[in-house]
Formats: sequence, C-alpha cells, structure tokens
Amino acid sequence: MQALNAAEVGGGAGGAADRESRELRIGRLQRQKVRVSRKRILESAIKVMELYARQRAVLELEYFNEVGTGLGPTLEFYTLLSHDLQRRTLRMWRHEDAEVVEYFRLLGRSLGKALQDSRLMDLPLNYTFYRYKADLGDAEFELVPGGKDQMVTSQNLGRWIEAVVDATVGSGIAAQVEAFQEGFNEVFLLASLDTFYEDEIETMLCGAGEHWTVQGLLEEIKFDHGYTASSPVVKALVEVLAELDPLDQRRFLRFVT
Repeated sequence: MQALNAAEVGGGAGGAADRESRELRIGRLQRQKVRVSRKRILESAIKVMELYARQRAVLELEYFNEVGTGLGPTLEFYTLLSHDLQRRTLRMWRHEDAEVVEYFRLLGRSLGKALQDSRLMDLPLNYTFYRYKADLGDAEFELVPGGKDQMVTSQNLGRWIEAVVDATVGSGIAAQVEAFQEGFNEVFLLASLDTFYEDEIETMLCGAGEHWTVQGLLEEIKFDHGYTASSPVVKALVEVLAELDPLDQRRFLRFVT
C-alpha cells in the first residue's frame, strides 16, 4: 500500500485478483478502501476528501493497526469526524481566518460524500445554514465603515443590530459558506437538494434519531446460533438496550461494530 501522510490507500499489493475486485461492474458499485490514523482523524479526512470526494467510488475506511474493516469502521470515521468538526478549538463557528475557511470546504466535501455513500454524520446544523446562499461583497469586516471608532447609542442602535445580524448570518460568514458550497459541489451539485425541506435534509445527513423499542429491536435483529426472538437472554438484552439513553445506544453500536 502507498502511504499518503495520514491516509493510506490500497492498490499496491494483491495482484490481478485484487485489481479485478476493484473494477467498476454493472450492478455493483466500485469501492475505494482507505486506511487512516485514528489519532489524526481531521488531518486524515482532509487528505481523503481531497483525493476521493470527486470520485463515484464508495469510500470504505479502516484504521492503522486495527483489524476491523467494512461498514462499522466507515460509519465510525464519519462520527469521529463530525465530533472533531464541532471542537471549539477549531474556532470554525466564530472565526474567519484562511484555515477555518478550509475546514468549511472539508465540511462540504464530507457531507456531500456522506450523502452520496448513504452514510450519516453526527452533525446537526442550524436550518439557517441550509438556507444560506453565499454572496461575497467586501472582504472588510467592520460592521459599518469606520465602525471601530464609533460608539453604540440610542440613535444608531437599530443600525448596529442590523449590522451584527448581517455579520453573524450574512456577509460576515460568506467566505465560509462559499467554501462549504464549493466543497459540496465537488461531490454533486448542492442545488440538487433544493427540492427538500431543511428537516428532510437533516434526516438524510444525521438520521431520524428514533429511540429504540423492544419491538423495534426484535424486528431488526437477525437471530442465529439457536437464538430466537423468544429466547430469555434475547429478551433481557433488548429490554436493557431499549432503556439506554441515545448516547449509550450509540456507544453500544460502536462497540459491537
């Protein structure tokens, strides 16, 4: 395998059989396996999305020095990335330097790829963000010309409030949103989502967030090795799972996958 900083891409070993298995075939999606560092998820994601966001192949992630592969590690990657992108230390949501803009480009690429590959991200965004259309004007960030030398008074309070709103959800975040849209459009056109309401987009990106029930679990679990839905240990297990809060349910899924 060829190392790519924090990411490693399969393709160097395995011979003809390996190459054949990665070919695009009718009725079967091409898959691209990528190995990443669990300790450097954000850096890995930047490299992976730069290389593969534009490709139609379905991404499958695995981790250095771990044997797990397939859907479980892939879903965990998107979850870990979601949490990294919400870290306050990144200063994404109240900052405007060039590095932050590139994080928004990564966010766009990642959300687009997650939608394309039918993956979920644990990253609920404000509905205003879905509706926002980037439209750059002036790059200067004073609320009004010469604003740093002015005091807020009863006479200009209304103007100040309008300027703060524009800086917070308008022209002040245009560069970030433009980078997000450019990153998303590398995967497929963001305009393709125009027919969906904001809550529908959130469901596609983050899932419905339904709480588990005993009956629902019994309907979804495939039983084997002599166990059935009426087995006492199975009943005990699903009763405990249904009592867990959403956070512990996610932790359980992470453990079993």
